[in-house]
Amino acid sequence: MPFGPFALRFHNARHEKLVHRVMCLAGTAMVLVVLRFLLALCVNQDVMKDFQKQQEPAGQEILDNTAMKVGIPIIGLLFACVIPCCGYFGAKNNNSTAVCFFAYCNCCFGFIQTLAAILCVVGIVAMSVLSEQCKPGVATDPQVQETCANVLNSCKYMKSDHFDLQNYDGCYDHMSEQFSFAIGILSVILAINCCTCCLACASCWWGRELHTSMQFNDICMDSSDDDV
Repeated sequence: MPFGPFALRFHNARHEKLVHRVMCLAGTAMVLVVLRFLLALCVNQDVMKDFQKQQEPAGQEILDNTAMKVGIPIIGLLFACVIPCCGYFGAKNNNSTAVCFFAYCNCCFGFIQTLAAILCVVGIVAMSVLSEQCKPGVATDPQVQETCANVLNSCKYMKSDHFDLQNYDGCYDHMSEQFSFAIGILSVILAINCCTCCLACASCWWGRELHTSMQFNDICMDSSDDDV
C-alpha cells in the first residue's frame, strides 16, 4: 500500500486523493479565515477610532477595554477555525463524523457567502447610484431629492475637519468620500467572498465524497500501524 505525503497509507488511490483534497481545502480555508480576520480587524479598528471620537468619557473607557478590542475578535476567529480544523483532522484521523460536519457546514457556508456576495453587489450599486443622483444641482425628481435628503441627513451625526457638514454641498462631498472608501472595502470583500464561496462548494463536494468513501470502509491508516 503506497504512502502519502502526510505520513498516511491508503487501501486505494481514490481514497488517498480524496483525503489529500480535503486536507488541502481545509488548510486553504484556514488561511482565508485568518486573512479575513486580519482585514476585518483593521477595518473595525479604523471605524472604532472614528466612532470613539464622538463618545463621552464613559463610552471611551468601554471602547479602550483590551478585552473588547482583542478578546472578542479572537473568540470569533477561534469559532471560524472550527470547520477547517474538523475537515483537516477528520480527513487525517479517519473521523467520518468530523468530515461530515465539515462537508455540510461548508454547504451552508457557501449559501451564506452567496447571499453576502449579492448584498455586496447591491451595496456597491446603491452607493454608486446615490453618488451620481445626489450631486448638487443634479437631482430634479422630487422623490430622488427626498431620498438624497434622507441619506445626507446622517451628516448631523458625523464630524469632519475637512468638510462643512452644515450645508448640502459639504455633506455630499463628505459622503462621497465615505462612499468611495466603502465601495473599495466592499469590492475587496466581494472578491474574498467569491473565493470562499468556490472553496466552500468544493469542500462540500469533496468532503461528502470522502465521507461516503469512509462509510464504505475505504479507510486510511497511520503509517505506524504496520502489518505484523
